[in-house]
Amino acid sequence: MVLFDKDVSKEQVICETCLKLQKRINQQQARKEHTSSAPARDKAPLVACGAEKLRATVIADRVQLKDLRQDLKTSNGK
Repeated sequence: MVLFDKDVSKEQVICETCLKLQKRINQQQARKEHTSSAPARDKAPLVACGAEKLRATVIADRVQLKDLRQDLKTSNGK
């Protein structure tokens, strides 16, 4: 039985195993948040990409296609 004292914080009450698990979960969440908004690489497997990453990829590809079409129009017009 653990008695709580006013000076004891929650982190001191958590066992080492639980603390390691919590740390791993926090790292995974941070990694997921960091990588989800960037577009996927050209040869990246679609299964490994999340919905946000796929959306960002499609938007980036559309912008690149628009720029290429604009460049083509200007070069053909000269």
